[in-house]
Amino acid sequence: MFKIAIVDDDKAALSIVSSAVDSFFREKKMEFKISSFTNPLNFLLTIKEEAINLLFLDIDMPEKSGIEVAKETLSIQKNAQII
Repeated sequence: MFKIAIVDDDKAALSIVSSAVDSFFREKKMEFKISSFTNPLNFLLTIKEEAINLLFLDIDMPEKSGIEVAKETLSIQKNAQII
């Protein structure tokens, strides 16, 4: 199963990206799971317990920048792909 995380503090943007990703993977007939987060700190706690394959990441967030989240993600899960 392909595990995807989407992190964006903007709920509308999160919904749009989630819908597009869902459509793409359904069209490809791939087994997948999408986890969505509006708070990057919650995301970082989650990936300590659960592996992801692909991360869609907003850059401009109030709690922590996407650049910081990307660096921390790769220190926890070296094989994660980040968009």
